[in-house]
Amino acid sequence: MNLGVLLLQADRPQESVGYLGEVLSVPQLRIGALHALGMANARLGKQQHAARFLVQCLQTIETERNKAPRAEVERVYRGLVDALEEANDEILVAINQRFLRTLSGKEWPQRVNDLRQHLDEMLRTSGAGGVRDFLGSGGGDELAEAVQRIDRYIREERFLLAMDEAHQAVEEAPYYLPVHVRIAEIMVREGRLRQAINKYQMVAQSYMVRDDFDRAASILNEVLEMAPLDTTIRTELINLLEQQGRQPEVMPHYLHLGKTYRQAPAISTARARRSRWRMRCANGSLTTPSSWWRSSTRSPRST
Repeated sequence: MNLGVLLLQADRPQESVGYLGEVLSVPQLRIGALHALGMANARLGKQQHAARFLVQCLQTIETERNKAPRAEVERVYRGLVDALEEANDEILVAINQRFLRTLSGKEWPQRVNDLRQHLDEMLRTSGAGGVRDFLGSGGGDELAEAVQRIDRYIREERFLLAMDEAHQAVEEAPYYLPVHVRIAEIMVREGRLRQAINKYQMVAQSYMVRDDFDRAASILNEVLEMAPLDTTIRTELINLLEQQGRQPEVMPHYLHLGKTYRQAPAISTARARRSRWRMRCANGSLTTPSSWWRSSTRSPRST
């Protein structure tokens, strides 16, 4: 173990790997060996291997040192491993740096515990894609605190403060999409529905660019709950589902789209008639419903 650490400190990571691997089975040395193997593989450019060792290190710390509930720890870190399987090397570089920062300094045990709790929340609310976004964004610790403040302000209906905090977070991490989702949520709560829909659509398209099609489909479905007659968004969702081969989910959207198109002429005709009727009312050639109602309900004059 000591020789492996010395080789790593001497910037000879390739030579250190063998010595560090020999002590993984020693319980009292396992955490340190996993940490060092993560560092060594990161320096060698083997980001997947580095992430695997660092995740094992974090999980071992939680179960053996922090005495966190084993079942809960296993569930969270199993979700983390699944999320990292879809991450490319560029994202993994940032994620591994985040893990190494978490494991450094005097308060690293508490930071490991805080990280696990936040990962649990992210997996429940934002899924695997949200976890990758969070870990891969710069300033992860500060970003986590900012997101917590945004969520608190939304719960307290302090939307101005929530939006201000969200905009500051976007300036720090412009590609962290969960903050953009929260901006759209604030717009909905403020009654700015069309702006919220546009924001949600932008976020969905960003997830598609990242090949995170499940997240994109989930967001488009949320938008359609707010705007079920929006044929553009429904068509976009249909195309996305067809690309993924999710045919059972496509058919209901085709039926809804056909129904919307059938209703469109009737809606347009009704709007045109209403416009013509209002113009005639304005010109005085037709009695408005309110004036007709008043005249029809007026008591007849006595003779």
